[in-house]
Amino acid sequence: MLKSILCGAMLMPIANNSLNALEVESTPAPTFVYVHGFGEGGKKSIPFEKQLNNSLEDLGQKSDVKAFIYSKAKINFTNVLKQWQSEKALADKSGLKLYEEVLLPLEEKGVPYSLIAYSLGTRVVADCLEQSKAKLKHLKGIYFVGSALPHDVTINRAMLPVDMKIVNYHSSNLDYILKISFRVAEGKNAGGEVGFDDSTVFKNMRTVCTHARKGGPITRDYSDMAEAIIYLSYFNENKIIDGDPLPYNLKSRVLSGSIHWNDLIELKHTELGKILIQQNVNTGHYRAVNIDADGTRTRIAWGGNMHTILKHLGFM
Repeated sequence: MLKSILCGAMLMPIANNSLNALEVESTPAPTFVYVHGFGEGGKKSIPFEKQLNNSLEDLGQKSDVKAFIYSKAKINFTNVLKQWQSEKALADKSGLKLYEEVLLPLEEKGVPYSLIAYSLGTRVVADCLEQSKAKLKHLKGIYFVGSALPHDVTINRAMLPVDMKIVNYHSSNLDYILKISFRVAEGKNAGGEVGFDDSTVFKNMRTVCTHARKGGPITRDYSDMAEAIIYLSYFNENKIIDGDPLPYNLKSRVLSGSIHWNDLIELKHTELGKILIQQNVNTGHYRAVNIDADGTRTRIAWGGNMHTILKHLGFM
């Protein structure tokens, strides 16, 4: 049995599944393609795109960030429902443009890339998967945040790499803007609120994010997930973002984190079983939580660098 885990620089990784240094170093950095939400395309600065660039700089990484602008309209609050319908119609037919102008050149050059779509932008990506002319071989991940697609949507997964699922970051309790506005406009729940029904296409992950910019003392808007998605995308490419050693800490029982924590990824550990990586929306730090068969949650590692945690646990 595994001994109690003290997370610090003196400890060896729990498992030895990491790649050798040559493999990690030779893997190219992924490009990030961001598809904006309702009314964002008309802004001088798009928050998620800006946060991606800032986080890459803070982490000392060099990846291209490409924002796909399908509409430059700004939100007209005096006629927002009518504008929503017209912008939705535009998003629903912009997929081919995304494929031809952004994804196809990356595919032809063999550049690995991740797709991040926010709110209405998820409809563009859904259409793109319908309109793509060939399998997206160099796509390394799709991340939906605050999706404005209905929860029961059917998406064509034929162009996705084998076994890839769309990671859907949704906010069931705190994103009141999406919850109310989507129900009023569409008459049903959004996948960005309650998650998507189709588990063969989507992996739903709970967050405490909102559509509102800095939505109060216990919630954050989705742009604060930019750093976490960078870590996950580099993890998919087996590229390690180095950071400080883990702080000294004992194993500790924890709750679900339904107020202050975003669920980021679930992993299967050879010795421990189910591991959930979470991000604290107040401090920005990460933790690894071991979830037993009976639902008991134990924090086994925490720190400011997600890859330091993953490396310690033997996933990198």
